[in-house]
Amino acid sequence: MTLTTLAAIFTTALWAARAASLALALLWGAFFVAHIKEWFIDPKGVWPPPSVWFFQALHGLMIAGFLVALKWDRIGMALMLAASVVFFGLIGMNRFPWFALVNLIPVALFAAYWALSRRTA
Repeated sequence: MTLTTLAAIFTTALWAARAASLALALLWGAFFVAHIKEWFIDPKGVWPPPSVWFFQALHGLMIAGFLVALKWDRIGMALMLAASVVFFGLIGMNRFPWFALVNLIPVALFAAYWALSRRTA
């Protein structure tokens, strides 16, 4: 493989990872905003319990990880992975692994980028 081809693959992996991170931040952000509205802006009755605050914080950290990864990929992916595992593991959904696995798309793309960048260095 020529250096030019490797550089093109390297750049494509990086930008695909960033695009996937942004897309997932927007996707999970839409759910986040809907839940903020449901629990905090237009609550039905009492103020939400502490568990809702905790889960919203985890959800926000997951989104923050995707956004941080746009600039600092390793830090952002570490934050996103940690928050995703805890969030999806604790919310009590029976579809936990499938919802969480979609978050691995940018991780796989960044991993390809990291592997290729190590190879060209």
